[in-house]
Amino acid sequence: MSENTNTATKQTWLDKALTVVENVCNKLPDPVILFCWLFLFTAIIGTIATVAGVSLINPASGEAVVSQNFFSADGLDWFLNNMVKNFTGFAPLGLVITMTLGIGLCEESGLIMSLLKGCLSDVPPALIPYLIAFVGTIGNNPKRGFSFRADGPLDLRLNQEKGISAAERLDTIEREELAGMLYENSDEPYCEELAKAITDEIRRGNRIDTTTKLREIIEKTLDFLPEKEKKETVKKTCQRVFQALRIDVNQEFEVLYEFMEKLPNALRPGGRAAILTFHSGEDKLVKAALKE
Repeated sequence: MSENTNTATKQTWLDKALTVVENVCNKLPDPVILFCWLFLFTAIIGTIATVAGVSLINPASGEAVVSQNFFSADGLDWFLNNMVKNFTGFAPLGLVITMTLGIGLCEESGLIMSLLKGCLSDVPPALIPYLIAFVGTIGNNPKRGFSFRADGPLDLRLNQEKGISAAERLDTIEREELAGMLYENSDEPYCEELAKAITDEIRRGNRIDTTTKLREIIEKTLDFLPEKEKKETVKKTCQRVFQALRIDVNQEFEVLYEFMEKLPNALRPGGRAAILTFHSGEDKLVKAALKE
């Protein structure tokens, strides 16, 4: 147990650098708020440049371009009159907005997955000499509970029309089963302690149906850790617990096993397959399937 804990908390310089980047990005505000702050910053710089009499020469026309003061009557009038032109005159914007709307609609309706399955299901093996499979799930949608940093329903399903949510799964799970799930699906070193804390909380009549409630239980369970390593360990533990639940409710290992069973028939004779996994549970399953 202690050996796993040391492995989980030990970081290379690259891990530390990526953690810093992740922490900085997580603290950034909503894009709309960020845009407003950047606009305000630009307006202040423009005001300072106007007061200082700064101007530049347009190399195309040779005309002098004077900075606009948005905090003056003329500047506000110019801003309001040119607001629409700034967007309509930017040609790529229409394409970006259309693509964003289209991709969002296709993703939520399931059209993308249906098209992919339809295109690949009837492809004869003779046409597939090589195959690369990326085994993993990336999700950060708080409305489905994929982010433990934001409050949201503890769902974790990729398709909310199928199966039960993670909250419903925890409602009836036994302590031993939960501990096994946490260990098998994410190599969680504190699986026994967490399983006891979660099931005890549910037995007391306190349903764990939000990401915040689950995160708070994890933080409380690991409160015995030294202060200098508590924050990082809690973060990693939250990631592993949410991963284990997500794998379980989406039956990801079952889907992976089915894929491995069908893989030999999907390749033509002499074909090759490369499979990239992201944690030991997937890695063990893939290696076991390849030995069969």
